[in-house]
Amino acid sequence: MGHNLVGRFDVANMKYNLIGTGSIIYDLDGSSAALDSTNFTGTTADSPQLGSLSNNGGPTPTHSLMNDSPAIDKGSNALASDPLSGNLFTSDQRGAPFTRPWDITSIANVSPGNFVDIGAYEIGLPKVIEVIVSDSVPPAHTPYSFATAVGSGEQIRTVPVGGANRVQVRFSEVVTISASHVTVQNANAGTFFAGNLSLSGTTATWTLNAGVFFRGQIILRVDDGVSGLGGFLDGEWTNPTSLSSAGTSVFPSGDGTAGGYFQFYFTVLSGDYNRTNIVDAADWVLWKKFNGTTSGALFWMGDANGDGAVNQADEYIRTSMFGVDYTQWPT
Repeated sequence: MGHNLVGRFDVANMKYNLIGTGSIIYDLDGSSAALDSTNFTGTTADSPQLGSLSNNGGPTPTHSLMNDSPAIDKGSNALASDPLSGNLFTSDQRGAPFTRPWDITSIANVSPGNFVDIGAYEIGLPKVIEVIVSDSVPPAHTPYSFATAVGSGEQIRTVPVGGANRVQVRFSEVVTISASHVTVQNANAGTFFAGNLSLSGTTATWTLNAGVFFRGQIILRVDDGVSGLGGFLDGEWTNPTSLSSAGTSVFPSGDGTAGGYFQFYFTVLSGDYNRTNIVDAADWVLWKKFNGTTSGALFWMGDANGDGAVNQADEYIRTSMFGVDYTQWPT
């Protein structure tokens, strides 16, 4: 994709691009040259409808395609190949399991049998690529991302956020989602946390009702009625059941086929400052060391309620949770 290109190019081999208005294109010898009809030029290309450069899954940042991008299904399947080996790509720049090409049946192909997207990113089945737990206003503690804290029992280690009342789910694609698709449950009591859902870009945010905070072993579930342009959520996920678990799921979610809800375990244990999943005297030692801090305190310093201070209010929370052991997931 390009906008306002100026210079000499191998025009004969410029195919399936978005090239904006104001471009001045010459052939390699400096002569004027016309682009062939596989390229999209002018005002259509001026609004490529890209997301910001960000983590959309995979090892490198990418620009996601919005659902109204003119790049969707407008490339050449044959040209989506390794220039050295000639092998056709099976995934986009993000790598497996982000399948390339993927036909969006609601959008006309550029020509029969050609439905790869233009650019580094291919719209496909939506997958979950990150879960983030935080407190909402003001965030005294850094939001906790599970981007790398998965694949083992580390996923259910105590979240180091005091006053946590918000969980965010980032998807690989733009999705359609409603509050009926999301539940957040306390696995210990069997009760559900009431809250409100909002959606911004590819991120869905569940915020608890005012004055309510996460506490306990939490089950976040997003059902497979969530959908994107490429189909329904590909959400399968295997959770750890103890801190010693190994070989559990890593992002992105799914098994490569449409359908399958996303169910994710995490632990909020206020007072477990050393994150052993047990509240004991060792946590009191940390609180005692930093007691009297009036601002900038972090969870591990004894700030259980997330207000940035360490004081008797935090010790009250720790005392109320004393002896709780969340090293194993309830059956």
